Amino acid sequence: EIGNDPAAIRDFAQAAEELGYSHITTYDHVLGAVHDGRDPALTGPYRETDPFHEPFVLFGYLAGGTKRVEMFTGIVILPQRQTVLVAKQAAEVDVLSGGDEARLAFAGAVSCPRLANDPALVLDVGGGSTEFIVGDAGGMRFHLSLPLGSVRLMERHPAGDPPTADECAAVREATDTQLRAWEVPELRRQIAAFGQAAPVQLVATGGVASILAMMELGIHDHDRERMEAVGLSVERVAAWRGRLWGLRLARRREITGLPANRADVALYGSLIVEQSMRQLGFDALRVSTRGIRFGVLCS
Repeated sequence: EIGNDPAAIRDFAQAAEELGYSHITTYDHVLGAVHDGRDPALTGPYRETDPFHEPFVLFGYLAGGTKRVEMFTGIVILPQRQTVLVAKQAAEVDVLSGGDEARLAFAGAVSCPRLANDPALVLDVGGGSTEFIVGDAGGMRFHLSLPLGSVRLMERHPAGDPPTADECAAVREATDTQLRAWEVPELRRQIAAFGQAAPVQLVATGGVASILAMMELGIHDHDRERMEAVGLSVERVAAWRGRLWGLRLARRREITGLPANRADVALYGSLIVEQSMRQLGFDALRVSTRGIRFGVLCS
């Protein structure tokens, strides 16, 4: 039904996701559906001349171009496949879609006792992307990954030394453009739905969150207990962003809590956190120093 044009197949899946469909189902015929000589006769509309895409290869391809929609098979011809290989292929699709990593990241972030009970949006700003993971005590419920990372922004919008106000404004606009992407309204709907039962707390994790906590505390060494007790208002995040963007690189390297080798990308990470808070309507965030490794231990 979707043909053999790779671009058309990708567009079909992305359009289904944009329209709000929860999953895409495909069927498996290794050699097609041959009608001739069948007793009893086949009554389905498909023949051996109709294209049947191999499900796991198709799902792997679609996983690279979608964020939320799930993949289902109506049937898989298991007797023609090696069992362990099928399990490996299914797990690989989950990895490529980011689902397994996101689940572990959420479980790790909220494994902190202070964060374990309420619904949460976990925010993880990385070098190439920013992850938004919504969930509650039952685990992850929604995951959105945007191509919005501190290193990616730095490479596309290099700043002078010291950075200028115009450069900061350009990075802010680039950040807001990503945060206005078509997937973000669904993220807002998920946050609003969870917020009906209990307030959703914003939990920042990863390197940028740790740097903000350490700068706020004025400490050089990683102190999990103290860092996870930190709460930062959007005004405090904005204050740190303003300070970072107002200093030369050499001066930023002197800030207590900011590793010298992160003094360049911290400009961009702090701005991503600030704009995420503003765009999604969060007045404050909590910090979690626990990531995927904690999620693995909890799973």
